[in-house]
Amino acid sequence: MKFFLNFCIGGIIGACGASDKVTSEDLQKAFENPPVPIRHTLSGDYLASRHAQNRKDWKTAQDYLNRVLDYDPENQDLQRRAMVLAIGSGDVRQGIATARKILDLDPGNALALMFLATSAIEQQDYQKALTTLDSIPPGSIADFIGPLLKAWSKAGAGESKTKGLIANSSLHAYHALLIDDFLGTLKDTKPYLEVILSNLNIDVYELEKIADILLRHGKKSDAQKIYQLIKDQNFGTKKIDQKLNALKQDKDYFDTYRVLSAQHGAAEALFDMARVLFREYSDDSAIIFARMALHLRPDFPDAQVLLADILARNDQAKIAIPYYRNISPKSPLFMKAQHRAADLMDRQGEKENAIELLQNLYNERQDLNSFIMIGDLHRSAENFSEALKIYNQAADKLGNDVPSTHWNLLYARGITHERLNNMNLAEKDLLKAIEYNPENPYILNYLGYSWADHGKNLERSLEMIQKAVAIRPTDGYIVDSLGWVYFRMGRYNEAVKILEKAVSLLPYDPTINDHLGDAYWKTGRHAEARFQWRRALNYAGDETDIASLESKLENGLSTQKTPSIQQAKTDTESQKDKLPQSE
Repeated sequence: MKFFLNFCIGGIIGACGASDKVTSEDLQKAFENPPVPIRHTLSGDYLASRHAQNRKDWKTAQDYLNRVLDYDPENQDLQRRAMVLAIGSGDVRQGIATARKILDLDPGNALALMFLATSAIEQQDYQKALTTLDSIPPGSIADFIGPLLKAWSKAGAGESKTKGLIANSSLHAYHALLIDDFLGTLKDTKPYLEVILSNLNIDVYELEKIADILLRHGKKSDAQKIYQLIKDQNFGTKKIDQKLNALKQDKDYFDTYRVLSAQHGAAEALFDMARVLFREYSDDSAIIFARMALHLRPDFPDAQVLLADILARNDQAKIAIPYYRNISPKSPLFMKAQHRAADLMDRQGEKENAIELLQNLYNERQDLNSFIMIGDLHRSAENFSEALKIYNQAADKLGNDVPSTHWNLLYARGITHERLNNMNLAEKDLLKAIEYNPENPYILNYLGYSWADHGKNLERSLEMIQKAVAIRPTDGYIVDSLGWVYFRMGRYNEAVKILEKAVSLLPYDPTINDHLGDAYWKTGRHAEARFQWRRALNYAGDETDIASLESKLENGLSTQKTPSIQQAKTDTESQKDKLPQSE
């Protein structure tokens, strides 16, 4: 196997500097810190490339693979991988150039043809795009995205060919609506909406754009219903509030979504494909389609945020943060992106930088959610007194009563009061948060657990957590909450059944294993109890009460007080990150 060595220059000569004389000190330093040779091999570089790609560091993966290609430039498998890595790292033009080389040897390569079609759309050569898309063989992902790109290419040539799209799927029908709206050929929205709204998985991104089109075409009542639905599902924004207010006051509203070009529409199609893949955790493919969307529309904040979300989900915070930070301040997604950047910065150990970013956002835009997030950062660091100070200041800025739009402030402050043993104040805030948001499983779980921890309102606590489980039946932490409340009520057999399910959902969580061990002990299953406690000890983290587990293993529960419920203070706290904030 061919290989080469790339030695760093240094050694004794480098240590000597400009002098012709070598001192004993120079020699000592040189041999204490000898230069480390970097050895590159074909197999090593190839494996390093695969490892970097798996970590979603596609730029590094591309650099390593290019070294391999230097030795075997005609290898088609390597060229295909190089093409994908170039696109995924953002070097789309290099990826397209590689696609052309691949097609010289493999004219039916579906992915290469897709990239060339995208390039033709970017050059507004819509006839070439159609010819290229027609060359893609059936049986690939192009079967889904291909019809959308063809329809937008035809729209670029001034043709409306959307009837076939409507019957394909809700996403195809959605793009048929966009195309006919773009071309000015939209007359009756009913055929489109019957297909689009039949899909239970349609999301806010599409719904708001559909409502915008309805609003522009005079269907104000239908548009208002959709905007209100989005708001009721806690996905409202200032822009949606503005639209609702205009509709309620029977005023015209002109800042609605509109596709500006066929190229813009094709970018939307590629982005929608990326979103579908992202929801299915097909992150590599999602990156590719997001990059192609950005190639067609570089100023596409939704695609930039999605790309950052993929990187963040794959522990690439350092790469993701600049994407969030570079979102245009004029974009509706700007605040959301900055908040996500601040969260990642905090998780990277850059708490002070995160607080500075949030404070600047508040100072410049008077954005109260940025100010509340500062409290969240203090709370996550268990600096509860400082967090409470921030939350109280935020509440003061809202006036006497915190409105429903800021239920998240009540929830966060309720948690903080509970951690500071201010139970009456915690209960007041959490009950108000539930009044505003009665279907939120995490608030229900937290208050229910807190009551059970203090031995009060056990029946109501049980009712709340049962409701939370009904909403999130596969959330191991909430299922554990239900089992643990049964335990605190002395209903041990029921506790065992529920806690066994919780362990099946989260088998490596020490708290849940500990809870199941306690329930087993109370039902006389002592050997199984010790087995669970041993598991809990094996999976113990820094927050685990090691001494308590060791005592149980030696003595059982005979010398133990009834354990207090701590999980609402830890596991439920971690669930807070999943909650949407008002933007």
